[in-house]
Amino acid sequence: MELAAGDLGVRQQDDLLRGNYLFKSTDRGDSWTRLSGDLTTNQDRDKLPIMGRRADKLTMSRHDGVQAWPEITTISESPLNRDLLYAGTDDGNLQVTRDGGKTWKNVSPKKGTYVSRIVASRFNEGTAYATLDGHRSNDFAVYVFVTADYGETWKPIRNGLTDDAGTVHVIREHYRNPKLLFLGTERGLYISNDQGGHWTRLKLNLPTVPVDDIAIHPRENDLVLADHGRSIWILDDLGAIEQMTDAIPSEDLHVFDTRAATEWRVANRSGVTGHKAFFGPNPPNGALITYFLKSKPAEKEKVKITVSDKDGKLVREIDALATSASIA
Repeated sequence: MELAAGDLGVRQQDDLLRGNYLFKSTDRGDSWTRLSGDLTTNQDRDKLPIMGRRADKLTMSRHDGVQAWPEITTISESPLNRDLLYAGTDDGNLQVTRDGGKTWKNVSPKKGTYVSRIVASRFNEGTAYATLDGHRSNDFAVYVFVTADYGETWKPIRNGLTDDAGTVHVIREHYRNPKLLFLGTERGLYISNDQGGHWTRLKLNLPTVPVDDIAIHPRENDLVLADHGRSIWILDDLGAIEQMTDAIPSEDLHVFDTRAATEWRVANRSGVTGHKAFFGPNPPNGALITYFLKSKPAEKEKVKITVSDKDGKLVREIDALATSASIA
């Protein structure tokens, strides 16, 4: 099923593109069926005061580049129940239906604040995550919530997130580990290994930029970030982060499960690329072996990795890095 926010054209001519209704398609967009009434507050923004005065035709930047308002800004269909849908709006409504669109209920954790993302959990039907962004109303606080009862009650999950993180744009749940969450804010990326109980900045070489969207590749288990103005960033292989537990830091050595590797045979490196060609860096050839050392080895001390086959026969010995690293 495909979902889309759209308008029936029942408002004035300049508002025909307003996405205040929710539609679905079961034939890849060839036809659409309306699933809702107006899910917004249906306010007329031309009647709202700007800096204490009602705007008129002479007001400069009256709509400030926003073509239409209010609108649906985020949609989520439950992976566990096709009739469970959420829709958040830019005027602060967060609507939920549990019967495929026949009835809707506004369950917003903070009415009036722009809903930047709603994500229905793939592990528990009643669980969903919501992020809100109030900077358009001069509210720069961090708003991240979780519900376990279809939005009837919401719990803030922002331990470790100071207001310096900036407003929140997106939240994602790992597709295999229900405790692993990723959060995109105005000033970078955060992760949680305890379902939002605590958040940690994930930086590495990622610049301090707004993270607008997050995707996790379902086959490669790569983390893909879309930021505001500095390209697409990819963290290859989330295996170590996905498998991290509270007990692992207490172990002297822990080797994480290795994902399947591909052996490449390059037959031809040339091609028709035009007068300009861009080549992004690829992951290194071979299998990635990720491990954790509790104690940093002495200077110039080597770490040796021994690879054996299923019968215990030595295949290869590798001199590995003996350095420590931090995600922050």
